[in-house]
Amino acid sequence: EKVEELCQGKTRAGGDHLREGIVIKPMIERYDNELGRVILKYFNPEYEARQKGKKNKKEPTEYH
Repeated sequence: EKVEELCQGKTRAGGDHLREGIVIKPMIERYDNELGRVILKYFNPEYEARQKGKKNKKEPTEYH
């Protein structure tokens, strides 16, 4: 629940767009033999839905 709360809303990096999501890293860096560095990204469902709609219309995102 806390992860979902943190990934939603407006960005904290400046601007007036939706937060893309959050990156979750262990406090002590870990490696997996098959995957490499252990880092997770939790995407904001609202942001993903918006991006899928833009891709279908072939419109650029706010970053492109």
